[in-house]
Amino acid sequence: MSNINIISLVLIVEFNNEESSKIAYNAIYPEIKFSSSDRVNINANLIKNCLKITVKAKDFIILRAVFNTYMRWLNNISKILQIISE
Repeated sequence: MSNINIISLVLIVEFNNEESSKIAYNAIYPEIKFSSSDRVNINANLIKNCLKITVKAKDFIILRAVFNTYMRWLNNISKILQIISE
């Protein structure tokens, strides 16, 4: 009998305004919608000017990979938003 543990991570990123959080959400949404893996489940939603990303993974390896990927994307999105607002 297999005992499967689920590891959860909730990442909340606060942006300067709701418009920026919507831009970030729309930028990562295709990756979430079309991600196909039986090892991980990813959801995202907006809460005012915050983007909440929930990751549920079957192991730490995939959790770390997803976390690193989304942090890199969000960092790039943040840099682009900063350049645009100047």
